[in-house]
Amino acid sequence: MNEERKDVQERWKRAEKRVAHFIETWEECYEFTQPNRPSFYENVEGERRDHRIYDSAPVTLTAEFANRMQSGLAPQGSRFASFAGGSALTSDEERSIREELDNVTNTVFEAINESNFADTLNEILLDLSVGTAGLLVNEGGPIKPIVNTCVPLPYLRVDNGPDEKIDTVFRSQKRKPRDLEVLWGENIYMPEDMRGEENAQKEFMVRDVVYRDWSDVGTETWKYKVFAECDDENFIHEEEFKGRGSNPWIVPRWSQSSGECYGRGPVFNALGDIKALNLTMQLIFENAEMSITGMWEAVDDGVLNMDTINFVPGAVLPVGHSGGLRPLKPGGSFDVNMLILNEMRANIRKALFADTLGPPEGTPMSATEVAQRMAELSRVVGAPLSRIWNELFTPYLERVVFILNKRGLIDLPKVNDQIISIIPESPLARASRNEDITQFTNFMSVIGQMFGQAALMGWIKEDKVIPQLAEWYSMPGSFLRNQAEREEFAQQGMQAAQGAQEMGIDPASAMKSLMP
Repeated sequence: MNEERKDVQERWKRAEKRVAHFIETWEECYEFTQPNRPSFYENVEGERRDHRIYDSAPVTLTAEFANRMQSGLAPQGSRFASFAGGSALTSDEERSIREELDNVTNTVFEAINESNFADTLNEILLDLSVGTAGLLVNEGGPIKPIVNTCVPLPYLRVDNGPDEKIDTVFRSQKRKPRDLEVLWGENIYMPEDMRGEENAQKEFMVRDVVYRDWSDVGTETWKYKVFAECDDENFIHEEEFKGRGSNPWIVPRWSQSSGECYGRGPVFNALGDIKALNLTMQLIFENAEMSITGMWEAVDDGVLNMDTINFVPGAVLPVGHSGGLRPLKPGGSFDVNMLILNEMRANIRKALFADTLGPPEGTPMSATEVAQRMAELSRVVGAPLSRIWNELFTPYLERVVFILNKRGLIDLPKVNDQIISIIPESPLARASRNEDITQFTNFMSVIGQMFGQAALMGWIKEDKVIPQLAEWYSMPGSFLRNQAEREEFAQQGMQAAQGAQEMGIDPASAMKSLMP
């Protein structure tokens, strides 16, 4: 075994060891909330896996959780982020390139919306409800340049690097020998055990891994290896990725405990209530079955044959003079079951952030109510939103930019550094900005009422306030004049006012004539 193959094998063993203690808990999370997702154990396509579910509330709430988070983070067809000048640029420099960056943003989101990102994101959020998700972003064809694939957690293994961030990602999949050339080209190494006509229709375990090459710290470099489980000497395919956004793998976590590489999601945290609710419903059904069919006692008098009793309408059962069959009343009572069920369901709804302000009632929600609900959801979810943005959306946009830049569709050599930054524009991000807008407008209103509009205009810098409001409201750069255009407009205004005075015309009317 060569050194590189040995290193990859050691990485695989380490990743397998790290995941071992999570698998049993993950299996229960998926079994009770997402029964149709792949299993960590034996998995048969189309097999029913809901035979242990007695209450469907966790299944429904988990699906609603994913839909709710998607509508708050990246609604389908929306522009959930924008590119803007970084802090190293002056305000005038930033405004000078804003229109160009708006064009880049439009190109990026045109490619994203043409891809399958919306469908894939829903699967990603379902996996994030458990804690960890895997997203593979590959280069597509000429019409759809972006191809997104959600890799289920049972097929995924990860490990942390020296910076305590994920730097190794394994994927396991069963493939036929003919699939290898389709996936990785003709210049591949075919393992001996996979050659021959007799193996053409067999499926073999194939793994691919992407890991960070820390020998070159200055440049982000990733090694990509493909190998078969039946061959411990050679790689099927090898490749190297360089540059920010070159890594096709994105592995977001909902929340993370210190020292761990896998995340813990709201379903993971609420698993105790979910299992207790399911068990309680199971006991209620068993009690209901006894209530319907009843329990009976019989005297063994030699007349009643217990093997031939059949409880059906109209049946006549021969009994002896001693009484034969008598109903037996159960000793327990389930009168308190509704209190227990309601409490457990409320805990699960709270864990999955359902109805943070109560269910909508009456007329359809107004824009103010929708904004308030988003603001409340942003406040309740808290830190995981920041982690999702940093571990999912930022790397995803960097990856899309890398692919489009490679194809020559955009010219954006640097992302999220001193020159260019990525700004979240999702409804949840805007909800927090609405608080800034409300605070500013309240300040303006109080100052105007206390000291008058003249004092207010004497203190407020319009050239600072207007760009800030444009940023809060996410206005395109083409809507605002740059420094040169503002100076030209001011000069035209002065000339129009002077000409009006000389001709005896009201200066205000002359200024209105300059308005577009």
